[in-house]
Amino acid sequence: MGFAATSFVANAFVQLLSSVLTARLYGVETIGEYALVTAPWLTLVLFSNVSEQMALVRELSVLPARDARVGRYFFPVLALSTGLTVSVGTIITVLSVAALRGPIDEPDLVAPAIAVLVGYVVLENVSWNLDSVFSAFRAGKELLVVRLTQVVSFLVLAVGFRSVSETVWSLAIATLISFALAFVVRLALVRRFLTWVPRGEIRAGFGELPRLLKFSLQLVPGAIANGLSSQAATWILGSITNVRTVGAYSRAANVAMRIQEAGFRASEMVFPAMVEHAHAGNDDGIRDDLRLSIRTWGLPLFLLVAVGAGVAEGALQVFGEGFDRAANAFALLLLAYTLSVVSLLCGDVFLAQGRPTLATMLVVVRSAVMIGLMVPGAAWYGATGAAGALAAGFGVDVLVRLLIVRRTVFGGHLESIARTGIAILVGGGTAFALSRALDASLDKPWGTILGGLVGTAVYGALVLALGGVSAEERAAARRRLRPGAAVPTPPPS
Repeated sequence: MGFAATSFVANAFVQLLSSVLTARLYGVETIGEYALVTAPWLTLVLFSNVSEQMALVRELSVLPARDARVGRYFFPVLALSTGLTVSVGTIITVLSVAALRGPIDEPDLVAPAIAVLVGYVVLENVSWNLDSVFSAFRAGKELLVVRLTQVVSFLVLAVGFRSVSETVWSLAIATLISFALAFVVRLALVRRFLTWVPRGEIRAGFGELPRLLKFSLQLVPGAIANGLSSQAATWILGSITNVRTVGAYSRAANVAMRIQEAGFRASEMVFPAMVEHAHAGNDDGIRDDLRLSIRTWGLPLFLLVAVGAGVAEGALQVFGEGFDRAANAFALLLLAYTLSVVSLLCGDVFLAQGRPTLATMLVVVRSAVMIGLMVPGAAWYGATGAAGALAAGFGVDVLVRLLIVRRTVFGGHLESIARTGIAILVGGGTAFALSRALDASLDKPWGTILGGLVGTAVYGALVLALGGVSAEERAAARRRLRPGAAVPTPPPS
């Protein structure tokens, strides 16, 4: 989990720097074009799977590294994933070309969009399957290395290519090369966990695919619904507004989405542990994993929501002219993606317990709420309405999931999480109000800086005063800061 947290922080910093520099170097219009160019790729990511990687992680989590069964399961799943990606990619290519040449009216973006799609099929899809192996063995260090390679190389290349061309092609080519570099690093590191196996083992693995798919296919409706709701905002705004609005929303969403990555990094480490607990019949272990992960990640992430939403206008002005028009959307997106982390961690419990149908039903309901609100919201309030629909959907989803885990996992008791939630509401609400007041009343950038500092200090003080962090947890944190000190596991709060 330590490597997972480090990966999130390091990647978030590099990607934020990348967002600022590319926005200022290329401008809001080119950033809007890049959002449309990458929309088909991101849509393909969400539609070109049957959750086979989740099923793969469940199988590998209880195996030793380099065991023949690791390759037996991995290579057939990779073949299945590649075939699905090619098939669905063909359909999405046709639909994307029609949309770019039709209602969106940006025919010049067809070629770079197809180039990025091909790069995903050939390189990035294989990389994501390799990440499933790293996740199954809780290889946080390796995941940290490969992801830093990708985001750093994109930043360097995007900045460098700006001197060659100011068009969206520079960003598209930087994306493709970053795919390739990270793929090479993955191949070098995965040998610690995965080895080539005889063809007989791979044939046996294909025989196991129906069993794996029986679990994963129950997640497909949820994956489709999630894909629709995740990418709907870009397509809807592109159809009913203009490219500058799409650019402002895209950059705000790109920054806010970094919070969602925290959920993925936490899930990569927590989900395999929950699978082990479920395999051993250890319900207490699942409960402790969920409680610890929600509280560990929730406290700092809601700090980002409170302070980031408060100084949203000043923060987006850093990207250049025109981006601050999405300030309110940015505040709502921060909230939406933080709630998505809580949602994901609760969903890991259902999947570890072998309840994929429940997880799917919840995602479908959430997506229906989002899309149902997004169309009128975007029509009436533009980017703010689209972001508000996402926040509302995740809010309903988290409430329902917490009620379910309260009954099924916590036996009706959620005292430690409830206490943290109250501290977050009070501390976050106060920090947001103070940050927004300072950001609005003082000249930029000093109001933004002061608002961020004051909001952070107030949030931290109120969370501690209201018991958001227990005395045992504070003591354990101090012990961790002592070099070479042993760190006993703190008792449950």
